[in-house]
Amino acid sequence: MFGDRPWRAAVVLLPVLSVSCGGSGSTPSAVTSKKPPPVHIDSRALETRLRQLVREAGAPGAIAGVVVRGGTPTIVATGTDPHTKAALTTSDSFRIASVTKTFVGALALRLVQQGKLSLDDPVSTYDPSWPRGNEITIRMLLSHTSGLAPWGGDRGSQGPYSDAADSFELAHYGKQVPPEEVLAVASGRPLLFEPGSATSYSNINTILLGHIISTITGRTLGTELHRELLDPLKLTGTRYAAEESASPIAGLSDLSGPGSKLDTGPVDWTGSTSIGGAAAAMVSTIGDLLTWGDAFLRRRAAVKDPLGTEALRIAPGGTGLGVIGFTSDGYFCVFGDDGCPKDATFVAVGGSGVFSGARTILAFDPTLDAIVAVVVNRDGTPGLEGFVRDAFTMVDSAER
Repeated sequence: MFGDRPWRAAVVLLPVLSVSCGGSGSTPSAVTSKKPPPVHIDSRALETRLRQLVREAGAPGAIAGVVVRGGTPTIVATGTDPHTKAALTTSDSFRIASVTKTFVGALALRLVQQGKLSLDDPVSTYDPSWPRGNEITIRMLLSHTSGLAPWGGDRGSQGPYSDAADSFELAHYGKQVPPEEVLAVASGRPLLFEPGSATSYSNINTILLGHIISTITGRTLGTELHRELLDPLKLTGTRYAAEESASPIAGLSDLSGPGSKLDTGPVDWTGSTSIGGAAAAMVSTIGDLLTWGDAFLRRRAAVKDPLGTEALRIAPGGTGLGVIGFTSDGYFCVFGDDGCPKDATFVAVGGSGVFSGARTILAFDPTLDAIVAVVVNRDGTPGLEGFVRDAFTMVDSAER
């Protein structure tokens, strides 16, 4: 039970950035080493806004962090773990769901820089049995332009494969599911469109990419994530839960139906986590997410330029390479039923995810030079994008 939901916030325009304007394909400039003056965010104002989000969403709690110009992060927490009743702290870990894709995308790009992989390599190079694999490239997997069908309701609404995905997860409750088994189920589904001709968000893109990374390196995806990213960046609160133990905060889940409030604490998430795998299986803290956003999205340290900048170029369909674009309307239009409007302007870049009992957003606004990360322990959380928008507005006000 993982995917993303396209809840849309009210329209409040932020200062327009150069991530992308329609089809312009422009990208933000790399952050320089010159240290700018500090910008301080009012922690009380941020916490007040977070409490408003929790109250309006009926969520047990949330944690949010903002860092501006690479300065000292402001992190606030409110509410509780509904299972243990313990108050949330700023260091608690959450399931970050599809924000996992930013890590796996960066890992693939590092392999490109190491000469072990090419963006234009066809999938058939690494999996000769994949249907039409000679037409689908690594770049298409990273940008969700492959045409691969979703695993289930990947874009946040019921689709033709949602029931099959739910049945598969129930049949594998409490079991460790290898990515090969998930891919075997999805490989026979017809393409949604000709490879490279459109954009449609699918978890299978990243699960297949993770499988290819393991094939190339001869090591598990979790091992490679630690070797290349987590350990060098000292992200000690981050785990690839499909392969290693993790104890994220419990939450309330609405995924079982309208009005339902399932406490996720007693549930064995082994099956769902391993099925999500490269697309959704990581657990992290707000502090680690801010550090990750700084390394990958802001400083281009995780993936160096020019590829680091190319990855953040948001195309009209709403995707970069391992990342998605946040629009001036205050939402991730890639999840919309009709996709992104042709005149969409993207003001920030990052990732968004939902897992049973958890929602996460990580976003970097290059014009403000600010990163916002927020986790909420209820998956039915309308208004989360609005919170991110308002956090950026706080930064803008503080900088004036």
